[in-house]
This record gives sequence, structure tokens and C-alpha cells, in this order.
Amino acid sequence: MVDRATSIHEWCLSRTPPSEADFFATFVDQSGLYILEEGPTWDFKQEWPFSYSDSYFGGIARLICAFANTWGGVIIFGVHDERRTGGSNKVLINLDRFRQAFQQLTGSSPDLETKRYSKTENDGIVALFVRPRPVTSRPLRFLTPISSYPAQAIWMRSGHEVVQANPTNYPVLFCRAGNPLDEVNSQDVQGSLPPSPSTLKRFVGRLEVIDKLFVWLHSSDEPRTFLFGKGGSGKTSIAYEFAKLIRNSGAEIPVYGGRMVDTVIFLSAKEKALVTASSQIEDISDPDFTDEVSLHRKILLYGRWMLDEAEVEKLSHAELKAEIRNFFDVSTCLLIVDDVDTLTTKGIDAGFDFLYKVLSRTDSGSKILYTLRNAPSHSLLNSIEVPGLASGGDYETFVSACAAQFGVQEPKPEFRGGPLASLSERRPLVIESIIALVRTAGSYKRAAELFQQHAGADVREYVFVREWDALPADGLTRLLLIALSEIGHSANFKDLETVLQAEATQVQDAIGAVREMFLQIEGTGDEASYSLAQLTKQFVNTQKTSVARYDILKARIKSFKRYIHTASPQVAHVTLQVERLLPPRSSEHLKENAQTAWSIVNDSTLPASVTEEPIFQSVKGYVASCMVPPRITDAREAFSYASKMGYDPEYQYLKAWFAAEKANGQLEGGMDVVADTVIKGKRYTLFEKAFMAGKKAAALYFRGRERFYTDTVDAEKDLQEALRLHLFVYKINIDEGHHWSSSTFEFAKNTAFSLFNVPFQTPAPWDVIEVMINSVKQEGTYADPLQTPITETLAKIVSVSTRPDLAHKYRNKLKPLEGVVIHDAKWTDVAARERVLENLRAADAALANKTKLSR
Repeated sequence: MVDRATSIHEWCLSRTPPSEADFFATFVDQSGLYILEEGPTWDFKQEWPFSYSDSYFGGIARLICAFANTWGGVIIFGVHDERRTGGSNKVLINLDRFRQAFQQLTGSSPDLETKRYSKTENDGIVALFVRPRPVTSRPLRFLTPISSYPAQAIWMRSGHEVVQANPTNYPVLFCRAGNPLDEVNSQDVQGSLPPSPSTLKRFVGRLEVIDKLFVWLHSSDEPRTFLFGKGGSGKTSIAYEFAKLIRNSGAEIPVYGGRMVDTVIFLSAKEKALVTASSQIEDISDPDFTDEVSLHRKILLYGRWMLDEAEVEKLSHAELKAEIRNFFDVSTCLLIVDDVDTLTTKGIDAGFDFLYKVLSRTDSGSKILYTLRNAPSHSLLNSIEVPGLASGGDYETFVSACAAQFGVQEPKPEFRGGPLASLSERRPLVIESIIALVRTAGSYKRAAELFQQHAGADVREYVFVREWDALPADGLTRLLLIALSEIGHSANFKDLETVLQAEATQVQDAIGAVREMFLQIEGTGDEASYSLAQLTKQFVNTQKTSVARYDILKARIKSFKRYIHTASPQVAHVTLQVERLLPPRSSEHLKENAQTAWSIVNDSTLPASVTEEPIFQSVKGYVASCMVPPRITDAREAFSYASKMGYDPEYQYLKAWFAAEKANGQLEGGMDVVADTVIKGKRYTLFEKAFMAGKKAAALYFRGRERFYTDTVDAEKDLQEALRLHLFVYKINIDEGHHWSSSTFEFAKNTAFSLFNVPFQTPAPWDVIEVMINSVKQEGTYADPLQTPITETLAKIVSVSTRPDLAHKYRNKLKPLEGVVIHDAKWTDVAARERVLENLRAADAALANKTKLSR
């Protein structure tokens, strides 16, 4: 096996296909049959793909990507799976058409070559040789999904399997280290790296960022780039892993211009470090450098340009610069300058311009990578952002790695996708700290509570305080953050202008100063809205009382939240009178108070400037809803007028209207209108939207159940909309970490059971599959509650398929469901998705067996 893997690798590198004698000696055993096993550089297929758009072609394309991304390899077409003889390919081979289809799928043209081999006239095979991609090209990947294979996944060959690339594959993927059978490679580069800054023993994911760094290294003429991201997002760990890859495996990687890296230097300006095991900040007493001069000295020492530290210390600033020029003229260096904004936030010059000019004028091809928190405004086009960990991949893997590192059980999916994601903002450093707390807290719930209290104080300070301190103490930026914290939900530009009482240009400048480190932004331009994520909000809340003018801003926001839409003092006066009589947070009111309030809003002396105000009409609708019995028609007319005028009524007013409509038994034209007003409104919080959506869903569910035996069409419509709303509510509760998530999970699951049962009461029971597909692929939802209903419905489909033609029909209709489950649905628990897929494939096999038995 050693000789076979090495030989094939050498064939691919030499660009010379083997002779027939060598080929058959490699792949045919003593009995004259093709060998059974497949390996790191070879694979057998029975036929060339007939279609260039189906799953079989997708599998072949994935295999080519894996071979090209690893060591190269050969795919042998025409070998029968069981007999192990040649001559089984009946498909006409058109390599040009195959290349074109592959290029459309991947945007790449791999180095492919075919050659035919045969021992006799009827046992011919075709060998497709896939050569390793050049080290200076990006790894091959699909640009669009095909069948069950996702877009943007990077595939590698590991033994006889095709796997998605992970950090253990990075030396081969990016550096072409060793050969297929090397356990240790010696392609190291001279360099100076400190101990790993990471708490975790293994590096997790971040493939997209590493990929961009290697593209910059060997394909960009820019001598420097900036790796930026929020505090705790993993910039230092990524930069260190990148440097380690070059240091340990990068001797054969050419930088832009063709030269190889001579040395790797990693220097850090960090003055503080967060120990995640204890969630405490520790001072770093001796950072690598503290200014431009000390940075230059360390470059000369760690680059081994000068070995006597005392001699380096004697050099003047001008002499240091001259030596730096000489060093970069001769040496091709990868220099990592970590946490440089430790200096820039203090106003200390880190020597950006000098080093950039030196590298721009030298032919050595040296490169500098800076890590910093704030986006480099002077070089945005030449920078790489490090986001939080992505859900559905790196995030879940990182959480598992943290749990293993700290010796605690992994969190349940609902905690991982809810409170943990919300509290940490998916920042690796914060995730580590919260999971580390579990060791002493005893549970994830308790750890989350402690983190929000004192235990997370150092973490929040480490992540934010440096940037907070850099903001002007008497400026608008801190007040803007406090305003968003006090408002409690997203606010648009006009809202911020109002509460800050500032000019548009001032607000714009303040947003620009804090957007990278503190803000969450949705939309663009006039439609943009701004908010604070939970971790950020907790930090701002600890700082706000020490900010000048906070008390004034707090009072202004309280007034803003109540009367932002009030156009006149008279309207405000009426509103206050009504709310004293009918407090909005009370669910029941005295009949006489309601009658008095009704007299106030129907006062004939009120001018049109009051009665035509939408906020007045919403107050009138509220009073009508509180009457005993409710004045339903008046309430509808008043709220309808307010909505048509573009005003979103107070949430508590709408709750009263909903209760009145429910008491009146009106869903259509009543409860649904109220619920939709909240769900679609801009001023309502996510929990308010979730509450009203859940109320509407419950009403639809019960009506759908009542219609189940009388009108299956209407029953299905009601239950489908109820399920959509329940899944919508479930997603909100998971994302926000609310304890209602478990109950909404059950509501959605039970509704799905009822919905999936409807088609079985009709002449077309197979329509249940389309119902399942539509339920799974709904946007803005998580599909986890559908796992059990889908699984039991699949079992029911198999059981009711008593005839071969029915089994065949069900099987055909089930085919698209797998792709929808993989590509269209969003899952908080990857294991739930895999269980659905497992049951789906089992159902397909059972149906296929019923079809075969009929023959």
C-alpha cells in the first residue's frame, strides 16, 4: 500500500501516466482482478457520469476536488463494484464537456488527463488522473450546491474517504507539506514563535479566514494586511495558527514575487490577557514591544539579523531604521504584529508608515500581518475581518472542544443555540469563559446567571474597556451607546437624532466611531437600524452611570419611549387621563372607569388637531377594547385609522384589543389583524412579536383541529400557518435565550403532528410529503421541533404503502426532501438534522424494498 500511494502521487507530479505494465501491477492482484481497497490517491467507479448535474456527478466532482486539494490521485472508471473486473463503463466519455461542467460548478479548471487501459478487448477502463492544485492557487470548492453536497465546503482525501477540511489538514491543504504517507514533515522555516496563546489544545475551524490569509501571502502584491475583529473573536489565535503553519510546513510556499519565506516572527503588544479558566484579567509585565523603537529592536533580534541584544540597544532610532531596511532587503520575512491597537488607542505611533514604505520598495517579498480590533479605516480594502463563530459549523465544534477542555458535559442544543450564543455573541474567548464557569457553577444555567453578574465582569472589561476608554469622555459616542442600551431595542437614525438632540452629522460621526466594536447594524442607508448585543449591553450598563449627562438622557429616553409619536400636548394630556383610569398593564378594569374614559375620548369639544392624530385614535381604540362589553366595531375603526396613518399603537393597547376580539370569538378580521400589527410592526420587541404570534398560532391551531373532519382544505391552511408562527416564535426564544423555548418547541411539534395527519384523511395522502417540505424550508425559523413529527410520518408512510405502486409514488415524492433538510432548513442541533436524514434514508430503503418485492 505504501508503494501504491507513493507511486500514484509521483505519477501525478511527473505529469506522465504509467505504462500498462505499471498500471496493472499497481491495481490488479494475483488473480487478475482489480484490488478491493481504495486509498489516499486512488478510487474506483463503475461508470463515467451520464448526467453532469445529478448527485453522481456531484460525488465525482467532490472526489476530484479532494484529490486536487490533497495529493492528486487517479479515478478508475469501468471497474465493476462486485466482480472487480473492467469493462463496466457504458457511458461515452467526453472530457471536454466534463471539464466545462466542473468549471461551472467550481469556477476552477483542475489539471485532468485521461488514459485508457485494457488487458483484453472487453475489459477496458479509463483512468482519470487528477494532479494536485498548485500551492499558490485557492483550494477547490463548489460555488453552488449540487444534490446533498453544499457550496463552499473544502474537501480533502483522508485514507479512502473524502472529508471536509479541518485544521489537521491545513499543512497539506495550504502548504503541500510532505507526501501521502508522511507522518512527520520537515518543511519548517526559521522563526521565532512564542508559546501558543490559546487555552484550547486544538485549533478549531476558521477555514475561511486562513484561506484569505494564504491568498494574500502568495497572490497579493500588498506587503501588509490587517486582521481585525471585535475583542475575543479569535484574531490572535488565527494569526498564531497562520504563523505556525508557515513556520512548521511552509518552506515551499512562494510569496508574491516567487521567493520562499526565510523566517517567521510573531510579536505582540498585549499588555493584558484574559485567563478563561478563571475569567480573570492578568497583566503582561513584559510585552514584546511598546513603541516603534522597541518593535524594530525585536524584529532585528528575532529575525537573527543581530544576535547581541546589548548592541541592538545601543542603536539610535535612525540606525535602527537603517538596519531594518537592510534586514528586509535580504530576508523574506513573515512578520506578525499582534494587538497593535494597544498602542494606537493610546496615541502611540506603531511605525505603520515606515515599515510599509520599506516593504513596498524591497524585492524580498516580505509580508506583515497586523491584528487589531477596530477596522483599519486607512486600509479597509486590504483587511480581513474575523467574525464571531458561525452557527452550523465552527460554533458547535468550538463549544464541544471547550467542554472537553474543561472536563464538563456539552451544553444541550437549546442552551448552546440560545443563552450561550446570546451571552457570548459567539466570541470564542467569551464562550470559553462561560463554559469554564460550569466547573464551579454546577450547571450551564447557573453559569450563565453568574456570568451576567460578577463572574463575567473581567471578561466584559477585557473585551470592551480599552475601546470604551478611547472614546471621548465628553463626546457623543458614549451617550449613543447608552441611548441604545436604554431604548432596549433597535433604533433608526432619526430616533438617535431625537434622543441625543444632536445634528445629523454629529450622530453619523458617533456611529462611525463605535460601529465596529460595539454596534449591531441591520439594513443600510435610511432603513438601517442600530442595537447592542447582550454582552455589549451588559458592559455599557456597568459604565453608564459615570457618564456626564446620563440622567438627562435617561429622562429624555423615558419620555421618548412613551410619546415619540405624540404630535401635541393635548393628545398627551388625553393619553395620561385615560391611562390613569385604565392602566395598560392591568388585565381587568372597572366598568365605571372605562365609561369615564370613553366620555373623555368622545368629548365633542376636542378639536380636529387632536381627534385626527393617530395616537389619539389608538387611545380611543384602547378604551373601546376595555369597555364592558367591548365596543369591537369602534376599536377596529380606531386602530385601523392609526395603522393607515403609519402609526404603530402601544403594545399594551393592542393586547387589550386582542383580548376583546378573543372574547368576541373573532379570529378572521379580529385577532389575526391585531397579531399581524405587532408581528409586522417596527416598534415592538422580539418578545412582544413572539407573544402575539404565539397567541395567533394557538387560535389557528384550535380552529384547524375543529375543521379536521369537516373541511380538510381549510384545516390544513390553519394548521400550516399555526406551525409557521410557532416555529417563528421558537426561533426568537432560542436566539434570545428565553425559557419559553421549551414550551414553544412542544407547541410547534404538536402542531406539526396535526398538520402532517391531515393529508392522510384525503384521497391524496402522498401530499403529506409536500406539506413536510414546505414546513421544513420556511425562512426565519428553526426546524428542530419537526424532527419527531417527520420521523413518525415517515414511518406511517412506510406502513400505509401496502401496494407497490403506492410505495413507488411515495418514494419519488420523497426525493427532494433530503436536499431541503440539508440546504434550506436551519437547525440549532446538527444531530437532529442527521437523525431526520437517517430516518429519511431508512424510509426510502423500506419503500424501495416494497417495490422490489412486487416484481
